[in-house]
Amino acid sequence: MRMDCIRMQRSFKPLAVSLAIALLALPAAAAQDQRAEYLDLPPRPQAECARYKLDRLLERLRGKGPAETLQKLAEGRQWLEIAIGKYDSYSLPNPVSPFDKPAEVYAGKGGPAASPLGMMQHAWRALEGMRQLLATRNPSVPSSGVSAAKLKGCEQALNEAADAMQKAVEALEEARKWVEHNDGMFVSMKMPPGFLAGKNPKYRLCFDWLSPGSGELGKSLYVSMERNAQGLAAYDYQQKTVDREKSSLPNLVVVESNRSFPGLHGNWFTYGATWEGKEISCLIYYQADRYFVLEVKYIAQSRLFDEEECEGIIRSIRER
Repeated sequence: MRMDCIRMQRSFKPLAVSLAIALLALPAAAAQDQRAEYLDLPPRPQAECARYKLDRLLERLRGKGPAETLQKLAEGRQWLEIAIGKYDSYSLPNPVSPFDKPAEVYAGKGGPAASPLGMMQHAWRALEGMRQLLATRNPSVPSSGVSAAKLKGCEQALNEAADAMQKAVEALEEARKWVEHNDGMFVSMKMPPGFLAGKNPKYRLCFDWLSPGSGELGKSLYVSMERNAQGLAAYDYQQKTVDREKSSLPNLVVVESNRSFPGLHGNWFTYGATWEGKEISCLIYYQADRYFVLEVKYIAQSRLFDEEECEGIIRSIRER
């Protein structure tokens, strides 16, 4: 029976729930602060973190990973190195751009090794940061003491850095060997091979991931697209969705809300709850306009929840 269809039967004493939340609050808040710190890094340290994570992955796979996967990862590594080098050649800060921070600004304590984010999360943000920088630069704003030739060279370096970062992301994504699925009408998306497609009349696409060995349901993903009959704004739709989820999970606690992925139109929120005695986490992403609402619901046992995996699935969605 699927997670979203189960009604909670267990009752919880308010005091016990409050105490549990209080005990978890401090370490959870610290983890959220560290995560937010790394999410907000400028392009150069984002790319540096991606390179560090990639190097560790290559070390683990060396000699035992599939040859084609290793080849794609090595290709991504080459493009990543080029992107960092080209970005370092661009060195004209522009106060007009909110994305134009000096490369030496690195708020993440502990450097790349301490990052709680995944390799692709850093790579996506490095690419989007470079794109935003390109989009917000104003070449008409002169830089003191900088020749036109120097300015042109820096602009070219930034363009080449973004192009190389795009190629790095493409190679790293291809190395994952995700499987494409579609609903036959509106949307297509890529999923990790372990997700098995199923059927549910409430959703255009639905998938389950079973834990190897035990066969226990570990993760589920649901995709729906429906008419926005009430013309709800994004915030109102989120509130409606939270109410819907609480109807089956009365102990639901919203962890984050009104967040967005860099470079994607749409918002997401996350929550935690208990289901059949297990701690679960969920991320719900939605795009809402006055005509349609696209919703992606990624729900998993908390120990298996993978935000990078979920973000990758969402980034792969294409309208047919």
